[in-house]
Amino acid sequence: MDSISADAIAKHDFSKTKIWFDADLVRGKDTLPGQVRLKGDKIDHYDSELRSMRLKYKKDGQNYVLSLQHPKTRRYISEWIFHELLKQEGLPYLNYSFVVVYINNKFKGLYAEEEHFSSSDIEKKWNRPHAPILRFDDENYWPEGLTNQAQEFDTKCYKEADIKCFNYGKSERKSRYYKRISMLLKGYQNGTLDAGEVFDMDLMAKYYALVDLAGGAHSLRWLNCRFYFNPTSGRFEPAGFDSDSKRINCLTRNDESLNPDHHGKIFADFTFKVSYEKYLRKYSKGSFMDEFIESRKLSLTTYIRAFKEQFGEETDHQVQIAYTNQWVILLNILNLPLIIALLIGFLIVLFICYKVVKSKRS
Repeated sequence: MDSISADAIAKHDFSKTKIWFDADLVRGKDTLPGQVRLKGDKIDHYDSELRSMRLKYKKDGQNYVLSLQHPKTRRYISEWIFHELLKQEGLPYLNYSFVVVYINNKFKGLYAEEEHFSSSDIEKKWNRPHAPILRFDDENYWPEGLTNQAQEFDTKCYKEADIKCFNYGKSERKSRYYKRISMLLKGYQNGTLDAGEVFDMDLMAKYYALVDLAGGAHSLRWLNCRFYFNPTSGRFEPAGFDSDSKRINCLTRNDESLNPDHHGKIFADFTFKVSYEKYLRKYSKGSFMDEFIESRKLSLTTYIRAFKEQFGEETDHQVQIAYTNQWVILLNILNLPLIIALLIGFLIVLFICYKVVKSKRS
């Protein structure tokens, strides 16, 4: 894999690195036959001693697929916080943690371990039945997308993207049931169906509000969107992935980096608007993050200390990102421009009254 990685870095093309190799994978007391390959669409997955890898293996008849990567590729503790928020609020999430890794009996260090959507029965931990988890294929986006940031290119790739499934085999994907579900998402993509006909708009609003709180708008890029079809509701639900969480300057509804061809009809939906406002108010309360952090204090302290010891990185400030984002949410909820305009108007009225009273006295 060393030569594959070096060649990809030299050419700055990471689209041809997905070559599987047989490997023995040791987890706890078990040694399991499996496979491993490189992963990642950008150079940060390849330019360190902790290169990103995808692993797959079977145990007790179940398929397990996961990614190992340098914690910095998902901003250290930030991605863990993102998935913990989704888990707490009842939305589809990934198991995300940090593990010590040895390769060929050589200590490599602390990796971020990220569950993959193709793992068997991933829906069980969401308390949901087995059903398709879909995405838009980003094959046509890379590698040109590394340098071409034009919205026209982004929209073209989105419109032409095939619908891909993580967790259904070939026989399942031939069924009428699957074809009907995939065409539902395709109908939204090509503009023949409205958002409310395809997505659970209350859960979409909850997800977008949590994305605002975490600062994870990167997860809403169309090529990062993951959707679970809930057969009970007959609608797609958002599944969290790759948040790249950071401080925000605006809410997702005003984020110009998000493609309007995908998000426009979602933001325009009435149910979404009402629910989005509701969840923004819930998540902007200081007590919400206080309780969230307090219940995970030990894990946060352990991970942050480990990052400092191995990488020399101070990451405790990442815990405060959500608190900063709460202020941005509050200012948007309160409509700051309107408040400022009203305040200016009030001061003008006071000044006029003062001048009138002064003139009468003189």
